Amino acid sequence: METLTATIVQKNFGAVMRKIGRSPVFVSQHGEPRAVILGLEDFRDLIDGKMATIAYESRDFLSVEESTDFIASLARHA
Repeated sequence: METLTATIVQKNFGAVMRKIGRSPVFVSQHGEPRAVILGLEDFRDLIDGKMATIAYESRDFLSVEESTDFIASLARHA
């Protein structure tokens, strides 16, 4: 997964859209991770719970329980 600055994403949104077809893109601002842009299929997989463990293991953002709770909350608002 690639990390780009918010400025680069803003100036090159078309290229970023092409990248997300292959892999999610992390967006940083002032050197800190702020967002993730992902393609529709990755989003659907996330909602299905398939990416929760991958995200946890690769970046250690959330525990599996926290990821599951977050995904459930997204599904309720979709």
